[in-house]
Amino acid sequence: MSDFSDLLTATRAVVDPRTSAADLTLITQAQPGLRAQVAAHPNAYPQLLAWIGQQAPIPGAARPRHSVRPWLLGCLAGVVVAGLVGLALVLTGVIGIGSAGSSGGTVTYEGPGFGTPEAAAKAFLDGLKNKDMDAMVATFAIESVANNCDYIAHLTRMKAAMPQDVVYSCPFPQGDPLGRQVNIQTRLAAVNTSLAWLIASGVTPSSFSGSLQTVDDPATFQAGIDSDFANFRFAAISDVATVDPAALDPQWNDPRMQTNVAAWAAEFGLNENTFRQLAMTFSVDGQRWAFVPEACRYHDRWYLLNTYSRLSLVMGVDSSSMGLFALDQ
Repeated sequence: MSDFSDLLTATRAVVDPRTSAADLTLITQAQPGLRAQVAAHPNAYPQLLAWIGQQAPIPGAARPRHSVRPWLLGCLAGVVVAGLVGLALVLTGVIGIGSAGSSGGTVTYEGPGFGTPEAAAKAFLDGLKNKDMDAMVATFAIESVANNCDYIAHLTRMKAAMPQDVVYSCPFPQGDPLGRQVNIQTRLAAVNTSLAWLIASGVTPSSFSGSLQTVDDPATFQAGIDSDFANFRFAAISDVATVDPAALDPQWNDPRMQTNVAAWAAEFGLNENTFRQLAMTFSVDGQRWAFVPEACRYHDRWYLLNTYSRLSLVMGVDSSSMGLFALDQ
């Protein structure tokens, strides 16, 4: 029997469509902070759902003993638990990391889009290779997500809502102009923050090891970051290729997994024709890497949706990688 008192074990079970109803019951007891995610599982039975609905809200999620951060729990099922308090300040300096601002509802944060999902992913890798943050941000759908997210589908699937939801990134319905503006800025903040984690994990691994760092010697810590940037390994990206997601993990083709993925895509107003799980591989100095983002199509143009994707979850990839990781790790 699995030890669901271990948060990492429990979170992996919650996103596995094969997890039994009995195990889901055990998870709700061992990890109250995962009850909303359990409620979204395809094997959650009516009596369990009714019981979850009767419980008092959980004021905060338990902290994991491993490398899964509090906000990963939201990634696992489309809701972010209250771990990234700073992201609530989406109308402040976080926004400045990305492209120029928007006004009057005109699309200016996201770029013009791409003809294929693979082209969007390759453009992102080109931006990474060239240390171009604006180019990376421009590959993501920003306004298009805010304009097309299906709030009812989200609530139906999750049976929960929270205003600091920076994975679904549409914390409000679209009816009021202020709510839509908040959605746009929340989405932009989510993209920028995911890229900050991706860079911390992929670019500066000697300083950031996938969790909150204790710094005893600030000068040495900064020197390590400076050295990693000076010896920027992704400048050597080459041999970019597209592979079948199932080649990285056969569980991807499980029909139950695909049912879960379809429900997730529907929250963004997407379907099987407009949502795509990508699996890209590339080389860095002879080492093979993978990039596994989700892509979306709006107004006949393709964008990236998220970097840390459903495939990342299936593979058990460390959340700090944000979907960019060495294949031999």
